[in-house]
Amino acid sequence: MLKRFDIPHLGHPPYHQFYCALLITAVALLIAPMLAGLAEATGRSISDGRDSTESHERIVAAIRLALVQSRRQLRNARQQCNVYQQGVARNDTQSLINLANCFQHGTGRPKRLLRAKQLFEIAAGHGSPEAHLALGQFYRDGRIVGQDIEQAISHFRAASRYGSAEAMVELGLILRRERSLPDAACDWFERAAD
Repeated sequence: MLKRFDIPHLGHPPYHQFYCALLITAVALLIAPMLAGLAEATGRSISDGRDSTESHERIVAAIRLALVQSRRQLRNARQQCNVYQQGVARNDTQSLINLANCFQHGTGRPKRLLRAKQLFEIAAGHGSPEAHLALGQFYRDGRIVGQDIEQAISHFRAASRYGSAEAMVELGLILRRERSLPDAACDWFERAAD
């Protein structure tokens, strides 16, 4: 299965980055003194000639900077979702998709798959290939709704009519795995490559 980020300008979910930075901070604060003590006991320097406390302080400063940047990304993601919310109020299709992605991935908003699906359905009604692709993935995976391969195929076909190469690949994968139709699957893979 192909993976992609639905909101490339927002990157990874900031909550994830924040918790990773927090974990790194905790580990660094625990390990740095042990490494300094080990280096001192063995007579080796891990700080390239610097005092071990200076090296430890540099590590802590870098980790604090990472935490500040993670918080800033989280704040920016929330602000961006607010902009998408304003676009949704104007019935803008791309804003619908972007806000749905915020809810789907928990980026700048709490993760709410049902709300994401509802927004994708509205955008699909506007003829959005991205929305049809997302709905196809919801039905294929059985998220929020029971798994329904026929519905997934229907949404992937709709997205492929708009030229979505990813939807064509998804169709090919379903035809190969679920229907055991390798020739039909190859046709969709070739269309996606064109």
